[in-house]
Amino acid sequence: MSTIKSMTGYASTSIESAAGLLEISIKAVNGRFCDVSMTSNFDLGASELNCVKLVKESVKRGSVNVNIKLVHNKNSSFTLNKQNLHELIDALQQIATEVKAHQACTSITTSGNLDLLTLATMPGILSSAHQSGSESIEIAQEIRADFDNSLIAGLSKAIEAFDQHRMSEGERLKEILLEKITLVSERLDVVKNNLDHLVDQERQRIKDKIEKLDIELDPERLENEVALQAQRADIAEEHDRLRSHLQSLLQILNGDGNQEAYTPAGKRLDFMMQELVRESNTIASKASNLELTQTAVELKVIIEQMREQIQNIE
Repeated sequence: MSTIKSMTGYASTSIESAAGLLEISIKAVNGRFCDVSMTSNFDLGASELNCVKLVKESVKRGSVNVNIKLVHNKNSSFTLNKQNLHELIDALQQIATEVKAHQACTSITTSGNLDLLTLATMPGILSSAHQSGSESIEIAQEIRADFDNSLIAGLSKAIEAFDQHRMSEGERLKEILLEKITLVSERLDVVKNNLDHLVDQERQRIKDKIEKLDIELDPERLENEVALQAQRADIAEEHDRLRSHLQSLLQILNGDGNQEAYTPAGKRLDFMMQELVRESNTIASKASNLELTQTAVELKVIIEQMREQIQNIE
């Protein structure tokens, strides 16, 4: 059984990782297709594709933004990039070797003494977990695998909460649409009450109009023209199709197992609304008395309200 979900939603969560606390938030608005954007204060690397794939497994339509923020380190305020440090030490050793090979440079110290504070402030050696703004936090390679696992686990948790929010909003939209369907059905009852005598009324109306013109017409031709015009005013087919469309709407809202799983409910509902709009317009154009005209206007208003709500459904 399919579940009605809203395309709009929000959720946030946090999870500890090898590099620090990850804060993850997901926000979505309406969209024709599934569009996922990722923002973070560190390099997502190869994990970005995995994150987008994970989101798309749950979201079929909508514009989704996932924001991931690394806010602090659980063990230290700084992360040491050992690979960069080792490469820097090797480079310094090479420099010392080259200097010793050229003793003419007597002003250069070759004792090998090293100022640790100076070394620590070299670019790429230490990264602060409290960096903010446009600075990007570096994730040490030796913890990257564990960090990425935590990232996916945290995102999965956020998506679960996000889906719960969207399903809750979807249930609210479903209740609104069920109420609107009831209102449409009540208006169709009015149309139904007019169907049995609608053609006869139209025939009599045309005859009365011709008689007022006080002209002589061939009786057989007159009857054919009256019958043709009266038939054009018949809205039985439109009434029946609207009833059928309402049943289709109910099947979609309540979950129809015969529908393809990959077809979002919102798209099917949107298609059905196009059919409802078409039939209600036809009834409005054929309405031949005041009651039907008023009913057709009410139908169009209710259907438009339904269409607006369906734009929010995935």
